Amino acid sequence: MKNFFKTLSLILLLSLVWGAFAQGDFSIENKLETDTFIFGDYDENHRFPGIKETLTADYSSDKVDAKLEMSFDFFAYNQLDADYNKKLIIGVDDFTFTESYFKLRPIEKLQISFNSRDYVSGAYFPVMDRYMGVGKDFDSWDSGNYTGDIGFLFKPMDNLSLGAGINLLSYIVNKYDDTEENIHLNFGAEYELEKFGSIAVTLNDVANHFEVAGFAKITAIKNLDIYGGLSFQPDSAYARIPSLLYFTNLYMNGKFLLNAGLEYKGVDKLTLGADLMTNLFIVKDWTYDLYTGLKAEYQINDDFKVGGKTYLSFDFVDYIDDEDARYKTLISLYPEVEYKKGSSTFTAGLKFEFYGDKFLGAIPLSWKYSF
Repeated sequence: MKNFFKTLSLILLLSLVWGAFAQGDFSIENKLETDTFIFGDYDENHRFPGIKETLTADYSSDKVDAKLEMSFDFFAYNQLDADYNKKLIIGVDDFTFTESYFKLRPIEKLQISFNSRDYVSGAYFPVMDRYMGVGKDFDSWDSGNYTGDIGFLFKPMDNLSLGAGINLLSYIVNKYDDTEENIHLNFGAEYELEKFGSIAVTLNDVANHFEVAGFAKITAIKNLDIYGGLSFQPDSAYARIPSLLYFTNLYMNGKFLLNAGLEYKGVDKLTLGADLMTNLFIVKDWTYDLYTGLKAEYQINDDFKVGGKTYLSFDFVDYIDDEDARYKTLISLYPEVEYKKGSSTFTAGLKFEFYGDKFLGAIPLSWKYSF
């Protein structure tokens, strides 16, 4: 039911865009991706991870930006019956409309958005390539966002952005699905400083948990961007630590969450990046957690690019008085090569994940076509 409401609203909005604003840029991108098979310490009944199909349509003009992204998974696995005989199950799952939005600019300095959120610059993670609060990897922490799924962005001057929003659409859908969730009211401001970067303040869910955060992006050093922020939530919140293969769910818990990032784009088409996220302080029975990420990419020529990412996560999420409490470490490695030919982009790589004495691996492949 949740996806039905999203689908219906987005179809109506995009229809209005197409009919009312015929002039603009329109593009379509289709992507097929799979991890081919999974090896290592993994459930033998699910070694084939399936194929994911994603279709994205973008439209932009002076007055409107709209995006419709549809994705679903083809899956196949062995299911054991009562007599422990294997039965092959094939189907389609997770049909969703992710990263879909509608943004309207009725006047020059005002933007109204639906099913979208706006994020301040300092909340960016270069290695993960996402902002604080995007997707399931952050759960309770939404401090990078300063609007909402119904949002307003006002620019009274060129270097100042004021944001306000309400998570009303998700509240209505979740209430219909009997999922407990409050209406979130969010506010924030971002100010751009000449030859320095930007600073920002956000206030999230002010009617309930009142999360407050400060962020900065520094661009004063040539070829280097620095990101950082500190978020505070009176109620202990949690963020899921990234995992390339979703081998396990690790979390960092606390009232404070520090984020930082570096990205270097230098000569010879070399890009380097680093991420950092930690909960900083002990809160009640929880202890320190830490995530770090590194990346390196090199553009060999117009067609080939090679690179890799590595995640190192320490999860101390177990209760201190738990007899089984121990430090958990998750190491993820992902070398990758990318080849572009015409409108097609092909990628291949290797994914490795180490969790304690367990190991998981996969060979990811993808084909993206744009027109």
